Amino acid sequence: MFVTLESTNSSAIDSLSVSPLNNQAIVTYKSGSKYLYNNVSFESLLDLICGEFDSLGKFVNAYCKGNNELRLA
Repeated sequence: MFVTLESTNSSAIDSLSVSPLNNQAIVTYKSGSKYLYNNVSFESLLDLICGEFDSLGKFVNAYCKGNNELRLA
C-alpha cells in the first residue's frame, strides 16, 4: 500500500508515493517522468509520513536517488 504526498512547494516534484512496508517510493516529477525507487530506508519513509522533512526534493535526493531506480514513465 502506498501513501501519496502531494507537493505544494517543490519546483521539481509533483507527487511522491511511499510504501514503508516495501521500502519503496514512486516519484512523479513536474517534467512528467516517473520513477520507482527500491531499498529506501524504512525509517526515512516513516519520518517523511510524519512530517519530519520540510522539502520533498531534499528527501528524494538524500534517500531515493541511487537506490535501485526504475523509470516508469
